[in-house]
Amino acid sequence: MLNKSIIGTLEDQNPWWRDSAQRCARSFPFARGEFEVVRERMSKETRRARLLLGPRAVGKTTLLRQWIDYLLDNGVEGRRVVYADFEDPRFPARTSLNDVRQVALRLISPTAPVHFVWTKSITRTSGPGGCAGR
Repeated sequence: MLNKSIIGTLEDQNPWWRDSAQRCARSFPFARGEFEVVRERMSKETRRARLLLGPRAVGKTTLLRQWIDYLLDNGVEGRRVVYADFEDPRFPARTSLNDVRQVALRLISPTAPVHFVWTKSITRTSGPGGCAGR
């Protein structure tokens, strides 16, 4: 059941899997000024994850969506771009990044690099570790 919920949510959040012409940032007619910095840093070859941190409502998600469109517009096959918005209530409670990663990799059977783009709200807490997801 967990996999079916994850699969359905991923398919909805990644319309370019079905239609290669789909883009996710078209409603933003211009690239944010910070996009070139993000593009430069994200384009460097590395196996490390990159974090885009900032206060709420400053444009982090817009930049990530523009990054996805940039990948698709520059020849990355749609099935190789996996977007997951963990704020989506359709993801079952306690769905982890690894759960989504494993399901996505089974769906797309990668033989080439896969670009994962995650959005997850992290909130400071006073408990152990000082942070809590969603």
